[in-house]
Amino acid sequence: MLAMALTVPPLTPPASGRGMLVAHAAQSIARGSKSFALASKLFAPETRERAWLLYAWCRKCDDLADGQDHGGTMSSVEDAQTRLATIRTLTDAALRGEPTGDPAFDGLGVVVAECRIPHRFAYDLIDGFALDAADWRPQTENDLLQYCYHVAGAVGLMMAVVMGVDPADDATLDRACDLGLAFQLANIARDVAEDAGAGRCYLPQQWLAEAGIAPSALMADRAKLATLQHRLAVKAAAYEASARHGTGALDYRSAWAVLSAAGIYGDIAREVALRGERALSERVFTTKAAKVGWVAKAALQARGRARKWPGDVAREGLWTRERYSLELTEQDRIAREIEALLAEYGLRKPLDYAAPIVKGLGLDDDDWCFDFLPDIEKRYRVDLAKLLHTEDRFPPMLVQRIRGQEGTIISRDVSIGEIAAFIVESAGK
Repeated sequence: MLAMALTVPPLTPPASGRGMLVAHAAQSIARGSKSFALASKLFAPETRERAWLLYAWCRKCDDLADGQDHGGTMSSVEDAQTRLATIRTLTDAALRGEPTGDPAFDGLGVVVAECRIPHRFAYDLIDGFALDAADWRPQTENDLLQYCYHVAGAVGLMMAVVMGVDPADDATLDRACDLGLAFQLANIARDVAEDAGAGRCYLPQQWLAEAGIAPSALMADRAKLATLQHRLAVKAAAYEASARHGTGALDYRSAWAVLSAAGIYGDIAREVALRGERALSERVFTTKAAKVGWVAKAALQARGRARKWPGDVAREGLWTRERYSLELTEQDRIAREIEALLAEYGLRKPLDYAAPIVKGLGLDDDDWCFDFLPDIEKRYRVDLAKLLHTEDRFPPMLVQRIRGQEGTIISRDVSIGEIAAFIVESAGK
């Protein structure tokens, strides 16, 4: 019976453009994650294909950011900001419905259009790659959970919409976000030693200080480090438990897939907690037999999910994502365009001093003030007419109108958001 349920119907015919994208995505998930590949087989055919398309984009972005090919050993990248700009540019094009020449990004365009996934969720994920590109480190537990939201919780939101959840259903989306947080916390707990070898640490600095661990000597006291691994694993279990209360809003097959993935990935956190210090030297993974066992167990759990995990149980003590408008405003969209443009013109590395000369824009020191990485809240001084000279980015009539106005050089420091607001206002004149 179980074997029959796991039989995968044929894909959308490869002869079609969509079919080619689905076939590429199927190969991507098969290579990138055996756990997710198995769980995805439980979805109804249409949902399965869409989940694959979304996975392929996430996987490609992750690989671009880390210099990998479907995971594996992390490599040090010297051009993190360039890679981030590429991710943004291709994603922007895909979300506009334009062909990118990359099947992973083209697939994103398809699944977003078919499911009406809010663009903000995709950009939230990219913001997680931006944190890594900036060599960011969490100071507090809240910082850690915010990071987990960007790199995994946002994926949970998109997957929920793929499974038919209304983007306005915050209660169910919070549970989907919880599952993403659980997965990422389990990943971080499992990979503490591997991350340390690559010069990364996602343990909050406050935790390290409380445990008496020096960030520069992370692996020196394995007993203390193992206590923090255990702390991460316990948190992962709490978010996994909360996520199960959202499965009542899903159809049976989607709930079956979600509960299977929750169990399979949850075993990683549980095993990390069980092994203690050994988890720092022995990579934790879920065996094939255990995965199949979770598929069988989840099939039964999904039948009584609404009774076992009612949706009205409070999420007490858990981190909650920020609420905001789902749709990008015109100002937001233009701000994103400007941010990508700034990165494209040589703002590649984090800086803590002002006035680098951006030769590509032909600006002088007096025209430009740059504090740190391109960011919508950072302050700039820039000649808008020169900034907007790339007419393929902005409507030619808008560029001409701004060029013809007096006072386009903003003499005070402004944010990208304010520049975008100026452009929107000018467009309306």
